[in-house]
Amino acid sequence: MTNEKVKIAILGHKRIPSRGGGIEIVVEELSTRMVEQGHQVTCYNRKGHHVSGKEFDDSSLSDYKGVHLKSVCTIDKKGLAAMNSSFFCCFKSCVWKI
Repeated sequence: MTNEKVKIAILGHKRIPSRGGGIEIVVEELSTRMVEQGHQVTCYNRKGHHVSGKEFDDSSLSDYKGVHLKSVCTIDKKGLAAMNSSFFCCFKSCVWKI
């Protein structure tokens, strides 16, 4: 077993912090626990309307319990939101190395 620390990018979820769905809960729990173990974790959150209400739509949060948060553009149309936000996440994380 190695103690090597790694950089981790998580994408495909809507956003954290959130209790809006099962995957968001899993992403939040896993990402914060990986940070506690010393890894560098970045979560790519979708921009757009938050299911908990307009007061949660603000995407200015850049850090959550040690997890770096980045917001990406999202076409808010059913069936397209997950696909295009995942594309923008990959582009932002790989091409711009952000």
